[in-house]
Formats: sequence, structure tokens, C-alpha cells
Amino acid sequence: MKKRLLKNTLLHLLLLLVCTAALSQDYKKYKDDSLKLSRIKVMDGKLKTTRQSEYSSLLPIKSMHAYDVRLDTSYVCFAFKARPFHWNGADVKSNKLKPAHGLAMEYTTFLSEYFHPQISDSAEGSFHCFIKKCMISEIDTLWEGKMGKKHALMRLKVELECYYKQAEDYCPALRIDSSYLIELEEIEVEKAMSYALEEMTELISLKLNSADFNRIIQRKKYTFSQLQERYANPANVHRLLSFTGFTKGIYTSFEEWKNNAPALPGNFTVREEKDNVKTLWDSHQNQVFSKDVFGFSDGSRFWIQSAGFYFPLIRIQNGFEFYGISKSLLRFTTKPYNSDGAPLGFQPMLVELFAGHKNPKYTLDALHRVDIETGEIY
Repeated sequence: MKKRLLKNTLLHLLLLLVCTAALSQDYKKYKDDSLKLSRIKVMDGKLKTTRQSEYSSLLPIKSMHAYDVRLDTSYVCFAFKARPFHWNGADVKSNKLKPAHGLAMEYTTFLSEYFHPQISDSAEGSFHCFIKKCMISEIDTLWEGKMGKKHALMRLKVELECYYKQAEDYCPALRIDSSYLIELEEIEVEKAMSYALEEMTELISLKLNSADFNRIIQRKKYTFSQLQERYANPANVHRLLSFTGFTKGIYTSFEEWKNNAPALPGNFTVREEKDNVKTLWDSHQNQVFSKDVFGFSDGSRFWIQSAGFYFPLIRIQNGFEFYGISKSLLRFTTKPYNSDGAPLGFQPMLVELFAGHKNPKYTLDALHRVDIETGEIY
């Protein structure tokens, strides 16, 4: 009996190792992160447009091209179904999406398909888009009607600069730096990337519809080598990506984190309170409230503050991510409270949501990311 039990245990361990390795192939360099990444499904998504441009382009275009020059090279989309009214917890599912063949190649094909009616083999020029920022995240789940029909509310942040190439000259054609909210009805996770990028591409189409060809070709011209130098990946010089570790202390702002200069350096205390809540206390045993904290470093890793909780930050390629509670759940688990008449700020109160249950169950599997240029959390 003991031999059979030992054999089954070894088989389960072997299966766990195989599954973890399969899900972590793209992140072999980050041993500390691979186990955490295996908690979610990493998906290869193919960008495919469902429609074509309805607007004519005033630029004669023979071909479309895209280049990925993002500072943050991660590409994340979340899909979760939260049941905030279910007293035994929430079923949270996260998926990390990445273009199957890379963003540049996938979006080049996407552009060519979307603008197919405007592309002409007889045209002399070509259109080139340099993607500086492209972030997709699901920020909420909406419900409609008695049957609870689900809609996903997505946020797309994008920044790109496009050029019109004539002969060997690249002329600035248009620039987009925008943030969108997109509502998607009963959509498959794999298709979320394509639907979100269609909104961005439609804006490109609108701008091309009103582009002044003569004005564009009279602008300052660049060679491709000059553009390569202009968009050289700044990851090598970005301070956040150059640190091998963060100074021990409490950071009160994104600027402090970006400069590795905590406002309260040195010794402090982290107390484990009820319901997995951490509280911070300075060297004089004064509480530092979460509303005043961006994050803290315990000397070995950085913990970021989100909705009153602290989560360990994970470095993934040229980006930072962490596992937290979905926003749909957090809306029902936080409230301001006072102690002895003194306001203590905004603190999580999971015990209230799960009142009456000895063993409350909730998951921290909603994947979030930190914008290393602004400090915003998505």
C-alpha cells in the first residue's frame, strides 16, 4: 500500500513538473517566476481582422508594415469571471495572451488585411507603423438582464507613429496616443486582442481618409537607419530595468520607485494581520497607511500596493506584473473605517464579505501589470 502511494505521489510530482515547464518555456531565464506563471494559462493568439476599412485612403499605398518598438515588451489581456455575490468566494480565471508570431509580424498581416481595399500594386509608396505602446486589459465584467448576459469592458492604451515611405524617404504621416474603453459582448478570450486592435486600426483608417498627401511628402524626411536609431529599445537605459534589486524601505510614490530612493529607507516592520492583510510600521512603530504607500522592499523583493493589499512584484522581460484580486471582487470587499474616531484611510475588509464562514475562500489569480512609464496598474 505504501509503495503504491509513493508511486502515485512521484507520478503526480512528475506531471506537475512537466506542466510547469510547458507553461514557462518563454520565461526560462526567470526561475523564480516560472512557478507563478504556471498558475495561469499562457495563450498564443493570432491577430485576425473581422472587417475591412470603410474609408478610402488619400495616400497611394502599395504595402503596410508594423514594427514593435515598445519599452514594455509584455502583452497582456485578462479574462475573468467573478461571482461577487457568491458567499463562498469568487471563481477568477486569468489568461495571458501574446501574439503567436510576435506583435510586429502579426500586426503587419492584420494591417494588410484591414486595408486590403486601399492597397494597390501600382502605388509607389508604403505605410510603416512603429508601435511604441500597446496594452490591453479587461477592467470589469458587466451583466445584463435576468439571465446575467456577460459583457467585458476592455481598456486599450496605444501609442504609435506612422510614416509614409516614398523611394527611400520616410515622411511622418500620423501619430496616435490614446486610451479607449471598449465593450465586448460574449467574446472569446482568444479574439479579444483582434477586436481591441480593430478599434485602433479604425482610427488609423479615419486619419488616412483625411490625410494631406502633398503636405506629408513635404515634411522632414528620415532614412530607415535614422528611424532605427530613434526607436532603439530604451530598455538598456531605463532606470527601473537596470536595477538588480531595490533598496530596503517604504516607497510612497512611483517616482521614488523609479529612482530606487524610498522615502522611508532602512528598518520597518511588516505585520501579518487578519485575512491576509499586511500593515507597515516605521522604525518608531508608527503605522504607515496603505493609501500613502506605493510599495515596499523587504530587501529581497518588492511588494506593490493595490487596493490596500500588498503583492509581490514579478519581473517579466521588460515589464512588471503581479497577482491580485480582480476589481469586480474588490468593489465588494473594501470600505473606509475609523478607530477611536481617527480616520485610518481605505483598508480591505474581506472578513465582512465572508461573514459567518469559518474558512473563507478567495483567489489571488487575477494578473495585473504595472506601466513602468507612469506607475499605473492595469
